[in-house]
Amino acid sequence: MSNRINRRDEGAERKPRHAANYEVDGTVDPPKGPILIEIKTGISPADVYCGVGQLTVYPLVLADLVGHSKILLLPGIPGPALVTALEGCGVELHSYELKRGRRRATALFTAAFLHRCGVPKGGVRELVAKGLALP
Repeated sequence: MSNRINRRDEGAERKPRHAANYEVDGTVDPPKGPILIEIKTGISPADVYCGVGQLTVYPLVLADLVGHSKILLLPGIPGPALVTALEGCGVELHSYELKRGRRRATALFTAAFLHRCGVPKGGVRELVAKGLALP
């Protein structure tokens, strides 16, 4: 996750690791409660199934993740049936866009995702205005 949303007052991001080397994509701890985040690079049914599986299993093997809200972060929105299924599983769906440069790629997160992760509305507006986040 970007350092821009990694400041202590905006919810510190961390990556818990289990002794058996399970590693989550990210967690944040905003004022409304901790969130477990799984990031995928596709929107196929297999990507969604894998993400939901990880969001389900990680709290069972990493005790400090019990009680976290769950977010699946995808580079777009999957088909309507999968969106409905995610809602039924209690998994929040958010999207991002990947901007590819000549030497690196930058992920742009949506304003809704950043706000959900604890970035204040003013900070989100500033990031959107600078082209560093999606509206």
